Amino acid sequence: MSAKAAVIIATVYLMVYSALAAAGYNYPVVLALYLGSPIIVLATVYVVLKDSRIKYPELADGDEWGYRDKSKAELGVF
Repeated sequence: MSAKAAVIIATVYLMVYSALAAAGYNYPVVLALYLGSPIIVLATVYVVLKDSRIKYPELADGDEWGYRDKSKAELGVF
């Protein structure tokens, strides 16, 4: 599963939960969705962190962090 798909699924899950809770839907269903939400969040985080479809460059020696689309000179902070 791609990171984009995982985020979309988690967003739809949150929207369904919010809509059902706001509408006063059946309490056990809303409670089950609420209790399942940590699993959805943790799974989404795992998929996003492990998604290796886009190859990012490795940091050079001495670099502590980096952006893929900007160099240190363009940031103007250092």
